[in-house]
Amino acid sequence: MNPAVCPSLNTPPPRLEIRGLHHRYQADQVNPLQDISLQVEEGQIHFLLGPSGSGKTTLLRLIAGLETVQSGEIIIHGKSSGHLPPDMRKIGLVFQDHALFPNLTARENIAFGLRCFSRQLDSAQKVLVDAMTMRFGLDSVAEHYPHQLSGGQQQRVGIARAIIAKPAIVLFDEPFSSLDGRTKEQTRDDILHLLHATRSSALIASHDPADALHMANHITILGADGRIAQTGSPEEIYYQPESVFVAEFMSEVNHIAGEFTSEGFKTAFGVFATGVSAPKGERGVMVVRPEGMQLLPSAENEFALGHAQVVASRVLGGSSLIHLRALSPYAAEMHLHVRQPGVYTPSAGSFHRIIIDPNMAFVFRA
Repeated sequence: MNPAVCPSLNTPPPRLEIRGLHHRYQADQVNPLQDISLQVEEGQIHFLLGPSGSGKTTLLRLIAGLETVQSGEIIIHGKSSGHLPPDMRKIGLVFQDHALFPNLTARENIAFGLRCFSRQLDSAQKVLVDAMTMRFGLDSVAEHYPHQLSGGQQQRVGIARAIIAKPAIVLFDEPFSSLDGRTKEQTRDDILHLLHATRSSALIASHDPADALHMANHITILGADGRIAQTGSPEEIYYQPESVFVAEFMSEVNHIAGEFTSEGFKTAFGVFATGVSAPKGERGVMVVRPEGMQLLPSAENEFALGHAQVVASRVLGGSSLIHLRALSPYAAEMHLHVRQPGVYTPSAGSFHRIIIDPNMAFVFRA
């Protein structure tokens, strides 16, 4: 067979593949996991996003073998694994609360990942633990106990323990939720570089899209109904949302009412081309991210088509957020947010023309 026409011969299998997974805890559960299928490729950092109750943690527990698969298939590194006990699945698991052993030092916690239940390590294991401790920047605190470590250091110990045995994939359950703002940013950046340095494949459950946009190669979003709402690259998810839910989940959006016409989607700010098929005259909604709107000074001193009035403006560091009110023939008074780079603080009460970037505006049927 010619490998040129069969690229799969040279392509490693996904580190993780889930096919048609269904799960519910009780017969009357409102939001079970429904028809979940996804892949985590070699070296990929795959984020599993969704609101609370969408099933993210349940899915991780099913993959790790902590819950019994009811329907569907879990394939780990090319092998069906849904029937295997947790210790046979070659899975690394980083818990939300780190789950470090309080009576073990950082070094001993890491060594536990080698299934070393004794504190005595052979020479090869000692070398591996020392190398992992140094790579994760923990050599200076290797003999410290968990209560002597910062939150970020505890997180790194948990990750080192999870990957020291070279698992097929590492699962993270809300790894940053307990960290404060600056510590979270630094830890997130450290973990990204460590995962790349160790060439690890990871599936990370989170409710924060900022974490996914910062780290992910691929994103899967679970809806509140336990189904996959959309999956794709971060760019596809952010710039090509397939529903209002996905657009809203990834960032704040403005909602602008309008109607479908033969020319496109008509709003108070102009007519926009759309690929949505809808009857002429049907109402719909256009969601626009704050950075997709631009303000231009205007000589108007009253409401006019395509204009809005400044309510307030605030500087948010590298950008400014402007609150506006606008009128529309398709809805009641609209409250809009516009984010512009740098310092821009127009006076409250002033009127401005609004220009909308069509690449940041997404039209949906109501």
